[in-house]
Amino acid sequence: MPFWDRKIELIILTNPDKDHYAGLIDVIRRYQIIKYSSSGVDKEGAGMDALKAELKNRSVPTVDLNLGDQVNLGKIKLYTLWPTKEWLARAKSGESGIENLVVGATDSPNEYSVVLRLSYGEFDALLTGDIEPPASDQLAVIVNSDSDSQIGWEVLKVPHHGSKNGLTEKLLDAVKPKLAIISVGKNNRYGHPHQEVIKLISDQAIKLLRTDLNGEVEIVTDGKTWSYKEEER
Repeated sequence: MPFWDRKIELIILTNPDKDHYAGLIDVIRRYQIIKYSSSGVDKEGAGMDALKAELKNRSVPTVDLNLGDQVNLGKIKLYTLWPTKEWLARAKSGESGIENLVVGATDSPNEYSVVLRLSYGEFDALLTGDIEPPASDQLAVIVNSDSDSQIGWEVLKVPHHGSKNGLTEKLLDAVKPKLAIISVGKNNRYGHPHQEVIKLISDQAIKLLRTDLNGEVEIVTDGKTWSYKEEER
């Protein structure tokens, strides 16, 4: 975004792990945020408490997303495919419904990742956050039943930085993207992406780009045709 633009129309926190919200407090302080969304599932800790406090201090409207919710940004449409209300109920805290959810010690916040279908004209991308099994296999069922996306997916953002417990064959079979992108740091200490995930993608002859090797990836589309640009190095 240009340096003079001080407005961010929408922030979506796909899950409450620190690697997703680190630095977000500074962004909220420096920009006008029109809307903030998440699954509504929180993770106990000082960092998340500070984030929620800053949102409240700045009077930023917050909206929880689950299956069926839609956000429009001009001609861009964001359809929420995950989590479902039934899955969210697993993280229910006490009797307060699904309005104040806290992940327990035995739960993985990745299972509650916000997953979105980004649509612009005939272009569709699946943005998967850090979703992992068994939630990702449930997502595959939803993708298969999504009649609006049956024309095919152009881009898949591979779940969880390409970790072994991210992308499954069932989900990849449901999406069948033309391009898969793994967002991952170079020489990261987790060994992402996992070779099994890379093989899973290559076995289906799907073009793969990795930010650790290809740098920043930019997708350009007019709603009919599309292309990608890798970072110049």
